[in-house]
Amino acid sequence: MEFKEQNTEVRKITAEETKQLNDYNAAAEKRATEVLGKVISGGDFKALAAAYSEDTKTKDNGGDLGWITEKDNAEIYN
Repeated sequence: MEFKEQNTEVRKITAEETKQLNDYNAAAEKRATEVLGKVISGGDFKALAAAYSEDTKTKDNGGDLGWITEKDNAEIYN
């Protein structure tokens, strides 16, 4: 059995990393707002999921998470 030392040091985020995170979050918020507007205005959810999703599993399934079914959760499903 191999024992490893636990790292107790907390690494500080650099200014460049903070900028990258802020830029990514701003772009993600812009995409989310854009998609929400399209869904609210009657856009096709499956097409929007295929175009905007970053998760390949749900992207390939039209945004279907796989655990919300019409039989079990009709109100949410609709």
